[in-house]
Amino acid sequence: MFEFFSPRKIIQVPQRETAFANRGAYFNINFSSCWTKEENDAAGREWVRAAAAKTKEFLKVSMAKGTDSVTQEGVGEYANYDSESSPLE
Repeated sequence: MFEFFSPRKIIQVPQRETAFANRGAYFNINFSSCWTKEENDAAGREWVRAAAAKTKEFLKVSMAKGTDSVTQEGVGEYANYDSESSPLE
């Protein structure tokens, strides 16, 4: 699921000015998968992990190329989604 919206207005506010201090010129991505057979557990989980790793690498490369200061101060993670802070089991 891609949640895309223009960050133009969002990045006009500094990170520490509101309770939601994770604004930036990026969008939310949520990888979800499902399967019906238990023997597909490992493959399904690996697919999600690989997709998430590719997306994280894309974000790192994009930020290294340069972006606005608000995005540079963000962590690039949304608390309601799994992230580096909440590893998959």
